[in-house]
Order: sequence, then C-alpha cells, then structure tokens
Amino acid sequence: MRFPIKQINIDIKNELTIIRFKASENVDIGSWHIREDCPNPNEFSRENLNNEWPINRVPLYFRYSNDGTGSKVLCYCPNGYRQQICKSAIKHVMNLFRSPPINKVAVYTEKLDEKIFPRNIGIKTCLALHIIDEKPLEEQVLCDLLKSMDVRDAYSFRIPIQNGIPIELGTKKVECTENQEWITRDVLFSFKYDELHCLAYLKQLRANDVIELVYRWFVSDNKTFRMFLLKLKNGVEEHYFDDLNAMEWSPERRSRCYPVSPRRAADLSKGRDIERSDGLLATVFYHRRTFFFCVWHERFNAADGRKNVFN
Repeated sequence: MRFPIKQINIDIKNELTIIRFKASENVDIGSWHIREDCPNPNEFSRENLNNEWPINRVPLYFRYSNDGTGSKVLCYCPNGYRQQICKSAIKHVMNLFRSPPINKVAVYTEKLDEKIFPRNIGIKTCLALHIIDEKPLEEQVLCDLLKSMDVRDAYSFRIPIQNGIPIELGTKKVECTENQEWITRDVLFSFKYDELHCLAYLKQLRANDVIELVYRWFVSDNKTFRMFLLKLKNGVEEHYFDDLNAMEWSPERRSRCYPVSPRRAADLSKGRDIERSDGLLATVFYHRRTFFFCVWHERFNAADGRKNVFN
C-alpha cells in the first residue's frame, strides 16, 4: 500500500543531505541519504541517470535498505553534484507517488549554500514551509529559497532574522520562534499579513506599541486580520480600553476559546472584548509578558477542549 506523501524533511549537513518522505508527522515512507565521493564503489551497484533525472547522465552509486522506518536509499555522487541529485530525488519520488500538494516542507539548514543545496528544491507547492537553523541565513539564499515554491498557508521561521524577510510572502500567516530583530514598531504597524506568531521574546517592542495596535485596528477597515501573538522581552502593561467600550467575556457573545492552530486554542475567558462599528468583534488578552489580540470572524467555534497555549 502506498501512502501519499504529506511531509518532506530536508536536513542539509556538511557531509551529507538527508531527505525524509513522510505520510504524516509520525509515519515515515522512506529517505534518501546523499553524499559526495563514494569511499568504496565496489559495494554499490552502478546506475546511470535516465531521462527522469536530467543532469547530464551523471554516474551514481546506490545502496537500498530498509531500516524499519521505510525504504532507505544511500546515494553517492561526484563532487559538486549534490544539489542536482537532491532536486532530482525529490522530483523522482514525487512522480512515483503522484503526490498532491505537500502539507509541510521542513528545511534544516545547517549548511545551506549554493554549493550544497539547490535554491530551487524541486517542490512547486506546499501548504506550510518551515526553515530551521540556529544561525541566520544569507539574505540572498533565504530569498531564493522563499521564491522557489508557492506556499499557500503559512511560513514558520525557526531561524534568527536580522534584516527582515527579503520578499513579500504570498501567504497570510507568519510564525517566528527565534530572535527576530527586524520586528520593530514600524514593521508591526505596516504588517501586511493576517497572523503573526512570535514565540521568542521581542526586544524592540514596548507595551505602548501593542496597545496602539488595537487602536489602529479599531479605526481601520481591515476585514481579514486574524491574530497577533507576541512575547515582549520588556513586558506588557495591561490596558482595559474603556474608551472603546471594552467588555468582559460573555458566553452569549462568543466562544470561550479561540483557535490558534488545529491542536491549540487560547482560553480568552478573562480577555476584554471590543466591537467595531462594522460588527467585527476582537479580544485583547495579556498573560505574563505575552500580548494576544484576535478578531472573531466566527464568534462561535469548536475550539473548546484543545490544549491552551497559555498553560
């Protein structure tokens, strides 16, 4: 039985690149382990690339195995060809499984540069792109990677970003989990996306900055904004918005919990509700050094019972 590919994890290291194909977060289909220079070619059956692998008939050495987590392909290629092999491996497996749009692509960028990994990784479309590294990427490398595929739902930047995102993203949700020096007051006030999750503390923002966000939304005509979840290193200062006729939660007005993700929700029973002149309802909630602001496009939902993000 063939499972459809729903997730691809790409781990780029100095000595090899590992591509893992997954049916879900917990179900592996198989993997490719790609190295340069074969130490002992006699151990491998020699293969030549055919028309499905259009990279000038580069000779490769393969070994197939099954380690209990799906089929494993160990592949050695000549120096300088690893990026082409990565792209061709992804294309080959995607064609083999005739996969629909991938739910998630995760790129672990220990060694992401033009000599090791293709700026275009051979995936045209995915729902969510995750980029993970402890160090910032070169701006041009990040730019090329972001341009290489159509991401429909969300970007998750688990890397430090210092100078900002180099292109305008084509989705409405941005999640950041590492230091983000580029998120300043001015950036926040001109933010073009409908959701921003910052799970690392922001040093550039002050309590008054996030309070002003609420006032700006209140007098705007923005009908698509959904949520800000921001952690402030300098702390938050609770503001009651009495001048906007803010109200305590009522179960007749909205649900108790707001859906943050498919598995998590925010318990906003202690939040303050603000209703705009066009009828859109928003809630402001403070928790320790976290500021949460959301708009209820559906006032009643099935988010109750999900794990609370503020626990």
